[in-house]
Amino acid sequence: MSSPMYRIGYAFSPKDGQRFMQNSLINHAKQRGIDLIEINPTQPLAQQGPFDCIIHKIYGSDWNNQVQQLSLHHPNVVVIDPPEAIDHLHSRASMLDVVTSLKIPRGNQTLGVPNQRVLEESENIADSIEEKGFKFPFIAKQLSVDGSGKSHEMFLVFNENGLKKLKLKKPFLMQEFVNHGGVIFKVYVVGDHVKCVKRKSLPDISEETLNNMAPDEGLLLFKQISNLIAKNDPSSDQVGGYISGVEKLVEEAEMPPSEFVMELANGLREAMGLRLFNFDLIRDSRDGNRYFVIDINYFPGFAKMPDYESVFVDFFCDVVEDKRRNVGLEAKENQEVRGGEIEESEALVPAAVSIKHLCPYVLGKEHQDAHELIDTLISTSLKESKPVYISISYNLVGVPHPTFSREPVPFSLNPRLSNKMGLEAAVEAAAGFLDKAVKPVLVGGPKHPHDIQSSKVNSLVFPVQ
Repeated sequence: MSSPMYRIGYAFSPKDGQRFMQNSLINHAKQRGIDLIEINPTQPLAQQGPFDCIIHKIYGSDWNNQVQQLSLHHPNVVVIDPPEAIDHLHSRASMLDVVTSLKIPRGNQTLGVPNQRVLEESENIADSIEEKGFKFPFIAKQLSVDGSGKSHEMFLVFNENGLKKLKLKKPFLMQEFVNHGGVIFKVYVVGDHVKCVKRKSLPDISEETLNNMAPDEGLLLFKQISNLIAKNDPSSDQVGGYISGVEKLVEEAEMPPSEFVMELANGLREAMGLRLFNFDLIRDSRDGNRYFVIDINYFPGFAKMPDYESVFVDFFCDVVEDKRRNVGLEAKENQEVRGGEIEESEALVPAAVSIKHLCPYVLGKEHQDAHELIDTLISTSLKESKPVYISISYNLVGVPHPTFSREPVPFSLNPRLSNKMGLEAAVEAAAGFLDKAVKPVLVGGPKHPHDIQSSKVNSLVFPVQ
């Protein structure tokens, strides 16, 4: 019997899809039992599939809502990554906040972000630079990251002359330029897989260069470092010398310590809740142990990453193996429950409830810890915002037990932001489930003795579960 094919759905813009979905990736995936299936973002997601996993890079509230609905109604479909986690990288105003909050072992290395601030619509650029102690040169960036070409445009402002020429619509981000030897380290994160590569970057800018700049100079527009010379004659000696000089810097640059890069990548992945991203790392020319994260991108141009085909196929295999392992554990746990000495009634769970973390505690002969287990399950569910499934046989519901005379297990809740859209969808789905129920459910508690509950049940003229 041939091994099953796992269905990985992908949703990209036409340009991103063409870049990422190379034949080499598709063929390599098929050899490992992975079928890559294109999702049409203009059609309802619920009508496509089925999928074991979905990867996506689509902008817009409509798509985000469809993904959230899919997660609610089909919790076994692995969505990479959650739209609400991706949204944090769509604004450069807060994108790098996560870096300063990281607590990772760094050895001799120090980590930070360049001095930066947002220039609001009501502020004057020149006054803002003087008041905030900003220094030339600095990079001006669009505040919003929406996948458009404009959002990737950046301006290198050398002096006040360049400042006067800057026509970037406010609000935008100003980030001080840090001399970093003309080399940038791009760190790609694909699940647990991390790859760091060297790329050419802006050359160091000396005080002499700033002072000798011509009056009509002072502003440079670029999208990528490779575009810096696009308007010049690539055959000129000046440009040729610049290219060879940069390439030599990249070739001779020492890679950052691998342990430091791994700790940083793992810390960002856990803090952001994302599995597919990259970040740009630079090393201060004045201090070889001082590093700065200057940008974080969700689902960047992974096709430029060396051996991206094998990295992604390994990642897909990790995802489906984890899913298969979790499904197997749940099946085993359910089988153990059914095979125990406690009779277990059939339980119905609303489709809107996502059971990603099942806590299968069974109350059997040795149920002296029942009180603590149930309290712990409920408190953990509240703190982690995860559903919990507790199954208790109907013939134990009215049996008193001394452990329940103790006080509940103490816990505290931290304030959490509510996902209003997801909550409304869950309520709607739960209400639909209850409307379709064919067997009424009577819920009783310890304040109602067993005989009172029995009399209530007996007085009803319809079957009760």
